Amino acid sequence: MTAHVSLKNVTKVFRRPGAAGDVPAVGPLDLELRQGEFFAIVGPSGCGKSTLLKILAGLIPASAGEAWLRGTPIAGPRRDIGVVFQSPVLFPWRSVLDNVLLPVDVQRLGRERMSRIATELLALVGLAGFEDRYPWELSGGMQQRAAIVRALVHDPAMLLMDEPFGALDAMTREQMNLELQRIWLERRKTVLFITHSIAEAVFLGDRVLVMTPRPGRIMAHSRLLQCERLGRLNTPRNLALSAVFLLLGLGLWEAAVRILAIPMFILPAPSNVFVALYRGLVGGLYWPHLWATMSATLLGFAAGSVLAFTLGTLIATSRPVEYFLYPYVVMFQSMPKIALAPLIIIWFGLGLTSKVVNAALVAFFPLMVNTIVGLRSAEEDRVNLMRSLAASEMQIFWMLRLPNALPFIMAGLEIAMIFALIGAIVAEFVGAQAGLGMLISTMNFTMDVAGQFSVLLVLSVVGLLLNRCIQLLRRRVLFWDPSEKFAGASEPDRGGRL
Repeated sequence: MTAHVSLKNVTKVFRRPGAAGDVPAVGPLDLELRQGEFFAIVGPSGCGKSTLLKILAGLIPASAGEAWLRGTPIAGPRRDIGVVFQSPVLFPWRSVLDNVLLPVDVQRLGRERMSRIATELLALVGLAGFEDRYPWELSGGMQQRAAIVRALVHDPAMLLMDEPFGALDAMTREQMNLELQRIWLERRKTVLFITHSIAEAVFLGDRVLVMTPRPGRIMAHSRLLQCERLGRLNTPRNLALSAVFLLLGLGLWEAAVRILAIPMFILPAPSNVFVALYRGLVGGLYWPHLWATMSATLLGFAAGSVLAFTLGTLIATSRPVEYFLYPYVVMFQSMPKIALAPLIIIWFGLGLTSKVVNAALVAFFPLMVNTIVGLRSAEEDRVNLMRSLAASEMQIFWMLRLPNALPFIMAGLEIAMIFALIGAIVAEFVGAQAGLGMLISTMNFTMDVAGQFSVLLVLSVVGLLLNRCIQLLRRRVLFWDPSEKFAGASEPDRGGRL
C-alpha cells in the first residue's frame, strides 16, 4: 500500500555564508506515515524536530531529498495541510469563530457552509457558546483548542502539531491530550505530533519516533498496537476457523456419545441438545423464564452497583468508616450465598424481590473493592498539584479521584454483571415461581438432561451479551485510558527507516 506521507533521504543543512562551517539540522532520514496514523516524534532540544515539521508543512525547503503527501511532492505551503504551532497564534482582533474560519477566508471556501462545520467542531472540543468571544477571554487550553479547530476546519489531509501543549500547565495539558485523542478517534486524520514528553507521545501515538541529537536522525521507533487493531482478528478467515473448531468439537462430542452408547440421562448428544433448544424456543418455553431471570439480574446488578459504589466511596474517603464498617462487610461476604439463599427466600418470598436481593448481594463486593482501590490509586503528585491550586476535597474527588478510579470501577462492573446473573440463578434454584434457574431445577427432577443443557446454553449466551454491553460502555467511558487504546508495544526497531 502506498504511504500517505513519505520522506526519502531528506536532509536539511542551514548554510552560513561568509562563516566557517554549515549547520546540519536534519537527516538524512527516510520516513513513511500511513493514512489515519497518529505519529509522535520525541527527541532532545535542537535535534531538528521542528525543522522536520516545517519541511513537511512546506515552510522551508529540504536541502536534499523529497517529502511527499498523497503521491505529490511537498514543494511549498499547501492547502491540504493543517498546522498547529507551539502557541495558539490567534489574531486578537478576530473572534473565536473568525479565527477558526481564517483558512476558509484565505482559501475562499464559502463562509456560510463552513461556518456550520466550524461551529460543530467548536462544540466537539467543548467551545460551544464561545464563538463570539475573543482570544483574551479564553484560557490557554481553550485558545489551543481553537487553534486545533482552525487547523481542522478545512479538512486537511495531514495535521502537523509542533509541541502544541508545551506551554500549558500539567492538568490542562492532560486534559488537552484527552481532547486531542477524542478528536483524532472521531476524525482519523493523519497526524505528526512533536513533543518533548515521552508519556504524551506513547499515550497519543500509534508509532513513536526517537531522534538523535543534531543532526536529527532516527535513533529508534516503536510501533504501538492499538486495541482497535485487534479487530483485524475478526476477519472472515478467522471467523471461519473459529466456526470450524466449534463444529469439530461438537462432532467429536456427538461421535463419542454414539460410539460409547452413553445414556441420554447422563450425557446427551449435541443433536439432542439442539433439538431441545429448538423446541423450547419455538414452543415459547424459555421466554417467560428468560424475562424473569433478566429482570432479577439487571435490577440486582443496579441495586448492588449503587450499594457498592456508595460503600466503596465512604470506606475509601473516611478512615473511621473503614475501621468500623469494612470488617463487617468482609465477614458478611465470607458467608456463602448459597447458604443465605433459603433465608432470603423466606424473608422476601418466592417472587422477584428475593432474586433481586440475592443478585445484589453477590454482585456488590467485587465492585466495592474495585471502587476502594480505584479511589485510593490517584498519584500523589496529582493530588499535590490539586492541593497547590487550593482545590477543596470535593473538587479533588470529582476532578481527580473519581475519573482516576473509572478503569477500576468499570472492571468491577464487568465482574458484578456476571455475578448478578449467578446470584439470580442461585436464588431461582432454591425457590421461584419463574426463571431459568427454576427451569433447570424442574428439568433435573424429570431427568430431562438435554433440556438442562439447552437452558445452560441460553444462560451462556445471555452472560456473553451482558458482558459485551459492559465492555461497550467501558470503551465509551474510558476512551482516554491508555489500556483501552494500546494492547501492547513491540520492541523498538533500530535503524534509519520506518
